Amino acid sequence: MPLHPQSQSLVDAFVALGLPEMDTMSPHDARVLMASRRMPATEVVHDIRDLRADDVPCRLYRPSADPDLPVLVYLHGGGWVCGSVQTHDEPCRTLANLSGCAVLSVDYRLAPEHKFPVPLDDCVAALRWVRSRAGELGLDGSRIALGGDSAGGNLAISAAMTAGVPLRFLLLVYPCTDLRMVTPSVTENSVGPFLTESIMRWFIAHYVDGAIGVDDPLVSPLLASDEQLAVMPPSLVVTAQYDVLRDEGEAFAHRLASLGCASTLVRFPGQYHGFFGSPSVLDDALAAHHIAATMLRRHLA
Repeated sequence: MPLHPQSQSLVDAFVALGLPEMDTMSPHDARVLMASRRMPATEVVHDIRDLRADDVPCRLYRPSADPDLPVLVYLHGGGWVCGSVQTHDEPCRTLANLSGCAVLSVDYRLAPEHKFPVPLDDCVAALRWVRSRAGELGLDGSRIALGGDSAGGNLAISAAMTAGVPLRFLLLVYPCTDLRMVTPSVTENSVGPFLTESIMRWFIAHYVDGAIGVDDPLVSPLLASDEQLAVMPPSLVVTAQYDVLRDEGEAFAHRLASLGCASTLVRFPGQYHGFFGSPSVLDDALAAHHIAATMLRRHLA
């Protein structure tokens, strides 16, 4: 099917601005561009506060005054180069309100100033910190989920493999799982919208140092061993039809299922990479949030 009419209108509005593609810009300017695309917050959340998790800046969203809330640790997307707690403020608000879970959004350090494994190290540190400090934060340390979109999904999988924190659920929104960029959707959707093959390769070049190959399982978790992946918690993988990362995300969901892990895959036809971040303007984004919230409630009950 063609791009959803709501999404086509959004894409047309950005195209009309005549902005350059990210891969022609400096990392700083690319960050400014991504920040300019941020949707204004429309969700009112009971309490939001900034804090530091083992010296990693984070933002904690509490949907209620409940003193024993389950928590979703959320890792933003942006190709490891862009993105922040600010760019992902709207989806974190929506996830908190719909799920009834607290959401801890992690502002990990970015490449190329901080290449792999620094962003992953920050995410692991924040995950371990919330586990150890949950009681002080009014959270239930036995009910933790981990999630992220795009590069954040990549980091979520790798953190789940390495942090040693028991997880109830994994939320993966169009995750990067194979940085070799060899799946058919890379070519099929090479011109986007928004995320192109060229931009994705630009992100990877900034994130992965020459000494680290893209076949490292903590860089490309689809290549992890059966033993590493067989311990994954129940997961939801959300993909979009018009996304260079579509096939690798779906391959990861199928890999988990083949290992006996409870893995749910939902593809949104007519949608593009990034749609999940606009629940206030895209019906499919809100639907995806409802699906994620339902599964969070189920697994964090």
